[in-house]
Amino acid sequence: GVDGVMLRCASSALDAKDTYVSKDSKFEDYYYEATQAGLRVGAYIFSQALSVDEANQHAEYVLNLLNGKNITLPVAFDYEMQKRLKNARLSKEAKTAIAEAFCVSIKRGGFTPLLYSNSVFLTEEIDADMVAKNFGIWVARYNSIVHTETDNTNKYSGPVTMWQCTDSASIDGVVDNLDLNYYYEPRDINVARVTGITIKSGKRSIKVSWKEVPDVTGYQVYRSEKKKSGYVKIKTTGSEYYRNTALKAGKKFFYKVRAYRVIHGREYYGKWSLIRSGKAK
Repeated sequence: GVDGVMLRCASSALDAKDTYVSKDSKFEDYYYEATQAGLRVGAYIFSQALSVDEANQHAEYVLNLLNGKNITLPVAFDYEMQKRLKNARLSKEAKTAIAEAFCVSIKRGGFTPLLYSNSVFLTEEIDADMVAKNFGIWVARYNSIVHTETDNTNKYSGPVTMWQCTDSASIDGVVDNLDLNYYYEPRDINVARVTGITIKSGKRSIKVSWKEVPDVTGYQVYRSEKKKSGYVKIKTTGSEYYRNTALKAGKKFFYKVRAYRVIHGREYYGKWSLIRSGKAK
């Protein structure tokens, strides 16, 4: 059966002289019908953004469209070599920065971002491996085996969050052919708790250390002036320590740390460490 739908919510201009973004005329109707049918809903924008600023504008446009809606699947940046993007002749680095900018804005808006394109674009036109370090990849690759099948060097075989395997699927009650996608949603991700946290006071500084947690992306360090409330993230690091500097001598601070993993662009967190406190000298 079908568990969810990815709806196009907007498209940007194809002509290089135009910069408009327009809402898909069927988006609201399709969203209503999908939610009434009990389906999960995600969304995407077809974008021909030529700069980081344009990508951020497109992300803001999408976030405004999705405000108040129950979006439980990812929000994707559909980036393909169409007229406007092709004529711009952007470098691979520029296109990568544009895609990442959109994903960052969508993530800040509280949604799970994806980059969508075909396997050739992901291999030749953009640094998909770079994007995949922090965000998910939705690849369009039409075959009957798996998305990682490699029959030549122009096929993307990196990490994939969603696979579009055909554009000619048929579903009861729908007249037209549809795209069919598989969403690889991680489940039961266990991130171990940070242990062995220690505090060492220095001159106007406090060093927070802890034991290494295996198979994690990094750690988040939080600090407060109160033990039970007011914690604020002060550092994300890949190391097993953090030196908090420029502190007022004699002032007491409380610290806690948690580990996290990034899988297909989604973050999974372990439990908080025990709270430790210290004073700078």
